[in-house]
Amino acid sequence: MVEKAAVKSITNRRSEIHNFKHRLTAHRLLDQFLIDNGDSIYLLYKNNKFLRHDLKLYVNDYHKFDEEYKSQFHEYIREYLHERINKYEFAKLAEDSRIMYYLLYIDDREAFQDYLSYVQGKPTKEDRLRFNGDYYYFWSAKSPESDQKFLKINDPKITYAIQDISLAGDMFRIKATAVMHSAARGEYSYCLEAQA
Repeated sequence: MVEKAAVKSITNRRSEIHNFKHRLTAHRLLDQFLIDNGDSIYLLYKNNKFLRHDLKLYVNDYHKFDEEYKSQFHEYIREYLHERINKYEFAKLAEDSRIMYYLLYIDDREAFQDYLSYVQGKPTKEDRLRFNGDYYYFWSAKSPESDQKFLKINDPKITYAIQDISLAGDMFRIKATAVMHSAARGEYSYCLEAQA
């Protein structure tokens, strides 16, 4: 297996922050090469690949990193995103990636960490799921209202739990609870009792 090789590949050295810094340097050099050679039209494709593949590898391992690594990671990625990537490029990504990368872009570390917990079905430090009248979004104190589109959630994560099912004669009864993750419990928690 590649992970067990004596000398790890660049991809398998993600736990080393200088590896991430060097990867960003390589991307900067490629960006500049494309610009210098009149091929800046390809930056959109290169950026999309960076977001879908390179950055995703580091985000997937984020929970394994210590606080010093995380602090440097946020510093490096925010700087790179602001130098090279227009936030509207996030709109082309899948929902989870769009939200995570936008939160990195605006440097909302708490919301970013909460979103990672949210997608893993873990509790968040703060209730962040909000409804603006049109759609649900993942709230960030650093995001202006005009940018809620980057934080839009199409299908909020909901846990359903059945407390009781009974059948008495021709009466079928079910009692269940639905809880929307990272939402204020009083606002989005439902208890359903139905009879048929």
